Amino acid sequence: MLSLTFAAVLAALAQAPVQDAPAPGGKIEVLQSRFGTLGVDAEGRDILTPATVVPLKTGQGYGWEVLVRTERPTLKWRETFVLPKPASSWGVTDAGVAVSEDARTAITEREVSAATGVITNAWQVANGDPAGRYILRVEIEHLPEIIFEFDVR
Repeated sequence: MLSLTFAAVLAALAQAPVQDAPAPGGKIEVLQSRFGTLGVDAEGRDILTPATVVPLKTGQGYGWEVLVRTERPTLKWRETFVLPKPASSWGVTDAGVAVSEDARTAITEREVSAATGVITNAWQVANGDPAGRYILRVEIEHLPEIIFEFDVR
């Protein structure tokens, strides 16, 4: 079972190519993006540690964050999450998440405040999650996809 969580991870971000495009309502620049495992620092703050492997350990958090620059008040994003094998259960009750009939793909769509300049989404490893290569495709408005590939083992 996969369970959905959200974390506002505001740690320093790894450098990624800048994507810049005009948009209705204002320009959007993707300054940085990264994927990693989630933890808590000594002060109890959420931290994202860059990783390409997520331990197959129940409760292990992982996710992505994208740093953007825009004057727009909100941004829409869409995440397509593909598993190597069907999940026994996605554990998702959120109306903004749709799971495919074959239980291998979940699509999450959100509209979020752009005030912090950080867009993020996170998941947790749950009992029965499959091992293997996972793919997260993130689309922010009309910009090119940001793709995160990682192994869960």
